[in-house]
Amino acid sequence: MPSWDTNVSIPLINKSYTMAELAEKESSIRLDSTGNLYFEVDADLDNYYIGDELYLESLQDDFSLNFGSFSIDPPSSVATSVSLSEIFSQAEALHGLTVIVPSFSFQTDKKSLDPYDTFSYVTIETGNISLQVQNNLAVPLGSPLTLEIWNTAQDTLISSTTSSSQIAAGGSQIFLVDLAGKKIPNQLSVRMTGDSPGSSGAAVLVDKNSNFGMTSSIMNLTVAEALAEIPAQVISGEEQLSITDSVVVMDAKIESGSVDFTISGNFAVDAWVRYELPDFFSPTGSVLVDSVFISGSIPSSISINLYNYSFQPELAGFGQQKVRFFWRARTVDSGSNRVLVKSSDMINVNFNVEEIRFYQLTGKIGQKEFDIEQDDIEFDIPIDLDSLFFETARLELLINNGINFPANIELVIEGENESGTKAQMYINHAIQAASAPGLPTASIIVLDNQNSSIKDFISIVPNLLRVSGKIVIGDQNIAGTVSKNDFVTGSIKITAPFALRLASQSIETETIELKIDDEVKDKIIDNLGAGVFFMEISNHLPIGASLEIVFSQDKTNLYQNPILEISAIRANAASVDASGLVQSANTAESTIGLSEEQMRIFLLSPLHAGIRISLDGTNGRFVTLRGSDYIQIKSYSRINVTVNRD
Repeated sequence: MPSWDTNVSIPLINKSYTMAELAEKESSIRLDSTGNLYFEVDADLDNYYIGDELYLESLQDDFSLNFGSFSIDPPSSVATSVSLSEIFSQAEALHGLTVIVPSFSFQTDKKSLDPYDTFSYVTIETGNISLQVQNNLAVPLGSPLTLEIWNTAQDTLISSTTSSSQIAAGGSQIFLVDLAGKKIPNQLSVRMTGDSPGSSGAAVLVDKNSNFGMTSSIMNLTVAEALAEIPAQVISGEEQLSITDSVVVMDAKIESGSVDFTISGNFAVDAWVRYELPDFFSPTGSVLVDSVFISGSIPSSISINLYNYSFQPELAGFGQQKVRFFWRARTVDSGSNRVLVKSSDMINVNFNVEEIRFYQLTGKIGQKEFDIEQDDIEFDIPIDLDSLFFETARLELLINNGINFPANIELVIEGENESGTKAQMYINHAIQAASAPGLPTASIIVLDNQNSSIKDFISIVPNLLRVSGKIVIGDQNIAGTVSKNDFVTGSIKITAPFALRLASQSIETETIELKIDDEVKDKIIDNLGAGVFFMEISNHLPIGASLEIVFSQDKTNLYQNPILEISAIRANAASVDASGLVQSANTAESTIGLSEEQMRIFLLSPLHAGIRISLDGTNGRFVTLRGSDYIQIKSYSRINVTVNRD
């Protein structure tokens, strides 16, 4: 039967490995628009909300108000009288006669005035007693005349006054006695001592029952202490608590906080206390004002939830604004009840402004700080540390300031590589305010070789970044408006084009599954002979490379235990220009004879191939790679097949 031999070519591998593919697999390697490789790492900064700083610290104070000197209603006038017979010893004998009355001296008994009916006693702060003497005698009284005020119950002298005036017959005179500092009971006595010139040689009708009257009135009375009927009294005070926070508030909307105070007294009368906080306005725009009833010495507590109130203190500089508290107490008239009240009696207030947080604030902010403590930023470096060279580098810090105040950022950026070497960079830079409340303004801060030590920083090839520092918000000279959800955020990005210094090394590619068409396989499987294996390598790298190919049905153990190994083919480094960039590929070919047994391996299924690429290294030189640089492998087997006529 006639037969003949023929060659059958079976394509096996056609694969390119580019630097761009490497960049796609490594998160820190990128390609620029010209295809050059560069190192890049970026991370977002946390959001830092101004709401964490929109507050006033708690304020607390205790203050009191003395009852002070007070008034009582002037008591009604009281009166008494002294007859002629009580002061002139001859009145009885001369009664009814018209005679010349000689001069005489006299001292009346202590004459009790009618009791005052509105108090038991008073200690007088200011005031006097007015005594009107009405002379109904036929002879003058005086001069001099001394009028004395006595405590009837204790028979003690309270006060006295002397007049050099003379009271004519039928005339009257008012004596004013200062009672300041005197304790006055409700029962007083008066005594008069003096002289009378008599009738001065004229005959007059002597009436032993004729008299002079004394009428007492207490006038212009303020009291330091009294057991008395106490009419309504009014006392008032104005208190101020200083705001020490680094803020000037023009108008602020309150999210949380309260005013809490307790009012108590140690006096015997009830009172209504009207209080006003003129810096706080209700949601309807009304000043915060109310009143509370104080029953004697029983405390009353008030708590005011300030949610949704507005805070509008009087405008002042930093540290000079106040929270004001006005209060006015009006005691309840005791009526006919006599109660003990002293000027030293007090109304006490324990006043607290619990921490107030704002959801919006218009004003000035001076130096509010946000601490920045980012989580460690980790990334992989796929190349040995000693293999990278950075000619230049750039750090770009993007800050989006959504707060309507200027800011300043102070950062420490620390890098650490796998061997523990550390390097730091420092940023201190002004940040623009938001263009309008809630509308962020972007500020871009760039560090490069000209303005920083970034080249030294990147030269350690860090695989871990730590970012710490602070953002300082506010300017004492600039007013703005912020809301609690306004925040500062940003991102950090480091980019650095790099060159490589590579040691000789081998790279084992991922496995490739080979498949031969079943129809071709059926035609040749029974008539297979010896053959050859053809390889072609195109090297578009600036270093020489060798390839060898291994085959196995077990892809997990491909490189460790291959069933066929094709010896290496070498391609020298590609040609480069003056800048070190590859201009054209260097190609090499190899043909290797295989036995029939070796050729049958290509008919196995499954069959996996792997390529071991051995790079020459750069002999200490740095070379520049682009994403378009590559190694391309093509291979096929040519099999000798005996063909029968059938």
